[in-house]
Amino acid sequence: MTGIPNERERKVLRAVVENHIDDPTPVASRTLSGKNLSELGLSPATIRNVMAALDDMGYITQPHTSAGRVPTDKGYRFFTDELMTARKLATVDRRKINHLLGEEKEAAGGSLAAVSRILTAFSRQAAMVLLPNMSTAVIERFYFIKISDLQVQVVLKTSFGGVENLLVEIDENWPENELAELANFINAKYSGNSLRAIRDKLKKQLKREKARANRLRKRALKIQDK
Repeated sequence: MTGIPNERERKVLRAVVENHIDDPTPVASRTLSGKNLSELGLSPATIRNVMAALDDMGYITQPHTSAGRVPTDKGYRFFTDELMTARKLATVDRRKINHLLGEEKEAAGGSLAAVSRILTAFSRQAAMVLLPNMSTAVIERFYFIKISDLQVQVVLKTSFGGVENLLVEIDENWPENELAELANFINAKYSGNSLRAIRDKLKKQLKREKARANRLRKRALKIQDK
């Protein structure tokens, strides 16, 4: 199930994210009922139903059975893009950020180092910046670009808001129109899934096709023996 949260779901998602930021443990519906009920204006039963809907849509997830729920990457992204209220930076803070960015801009990996230093400076806490795990990123779109007769560039637009590029060696020269058809087929069948989920689906499909081929081969042998 996918979709954009409605107003009630937005309120609950905001509460889940904010509670998880304050206390990085799974957030239970009873926690929101106790702490945020008056703010949300929702009954405990409604909160449970809304959290289940947000889970189905991929904005929160349950780490294990009987646990509360935690925001997913998709949930945090929606929170920062749509729900979080941005505070206007003071001029002195802007200058400090520009200074820290300027110190790192020439270094390899400088942007990540600069972000880490900025977080440390403003939060006065140890900060670490990690790149998202591509295996869990939801792929929104596939593109295939022909580089040479036996090389194709695979472009993946991900739910993290970024674009990943992979250079793939192929064993035959595919026309560009066939690559476009393949991209359309994959987008129609697999977009909205993570790479890990796509890999699992392909394995299952190959297993089914292999079993089907084996059945057909056995039937052919039986017919031949008669």
